[in-house]
Amino acid sequence: MQVLNIGTDIKSELQMMKRRTMRFPGSLLYYLFFGYYLSILGLLQHTTSRNYRSLVIETLRWTDLSSYLSWVLRHVGLPHASLIVLEGRLLGTVGIIEPRMSDYLKRKRGRLFVDVGAYHGHYSLLLSRNFEQVIAIEPVSANADFLKGAVTYRKAGNITMIRMAVAAEEGKRQFGIMPQLSESKLLSQNSTKDALTSVQATTLDSLLRPYQEIDLVKLDVEGAEFDVLEGATDSMAKIRSWMIELHDQAGKSKLQSYMATNGYNLLWLDQGHLFAFRQPELSQGRAR
Repeated sequence: MQVLNIGTDIKSELQMMKRRTMRFPGSLLYYLFFGYYLSILGLLQHTTSRNYRSLVIETLRWTDLSSYLSWVLRHVGLPHASLIVLEGRLLGTVGIIEPRMSDYLKRKRGRLFVDVGAYHGHYSLLLSRNFEQVIAIEPVSANADFLKGAVTYRKAGNITMIRMAVAAEEGKRQFGIMPQLSESKLLSQNSTKDALTSVQATTLDSLLRPYQEIDLVKLDVEGAEFDVLEGATDSMAKIRSWMIELHDQAGKSKLQSYMATNGYNLLWLDQGHLFAFRQPELSQGRAR
């Protein structure tokens, strides 16, 4: 298992970067930039013009907050390293990413939170003050590098990073690197898709073996949910709650049955997000 430690060289680099960039854009201009981005996304959701979507998403490549901020940096002449400072200020804030799920999880507290599929660390940073320890798991190098910088910048010393995938078995696995890096995912062993790479995989059973109890596991693995769950059979009894993002609605009944069989109560916060828990919780959404 490869665990990332934040070295003094990274800290010094980020301190220098912070001194260079924190004066710009300033709070007002910064949130104007971000507000414009949200406005464009909102307009895209309500327009029927494929040409307009193509202009923004394909031409400008505004696929997520990071890509938008990267575009801003290029056009105003700021160094690309400033992205950590800009996005790092917003990550972990309710309302920025998946508002309903973020608001729900923000109320959870405990000793250990495991973020499987951490990407840039929104949920890890969101809950870093609510839990004594956070384990953020991210196998994509570019995402893990960004997360490492964001964790250092935010001084979230209780977040431990692991650069591995989580799967049903330990060993090498094929991994698809997607144009939008947040959508990269584990692939079947015989996959022939382009942009393949090989990553080291572990299981939740192996990862969580040293711990007696895990308060919360967030699972967002772009369709490999059952692959991960298959490698967590021995850990189920000590995991108190899960937030699982289901990417294929065809698997909804299977997921409900599997989690219920393992003793969890079920609460769907929306069509794609299941909160499974052992202890009675105040319902923040509607069970289905």
